[in-house]
Amino acid sequence: MTASFLHSWPVVIPRDDILRRAAGFVAPGGHLLVTAHAAPPHGDLPPEMAGHRFPSPADDLGALALGAGWDVLEADERPRTVLTAEGHEHHTSDGVVLARRR
Repeated sequence: MTASFLHSWPVVIPRDDILRRAAGFVAPGGHLLVTAHAAPPHGDLPPEMAGHRFPSPADDLGALALGAGWDVLEADERPRTVLTAEGHEHHTSDGVVLARRR
């Protein structure tokens, strides 16, 4: 099961609930992969996103509330560099959470 870049703005979605529900569909021995922007994905975000808080891998683990029946295999940020529309480099990071259901 994967949940990749599950972000929404300016409309708020029940992201934590969606992640927990997705975890509930993982069969024993299966994996759950959550990838998300952990920082602004580029330097020219629209003004309405100025205060948007991007989730960290720790935030996603907290939202998942996996419990004892899971092994967390990875929960970290991966840095990357992207080019803006003007050709400038923008340094950002993405969160990765990978868990296996026992």
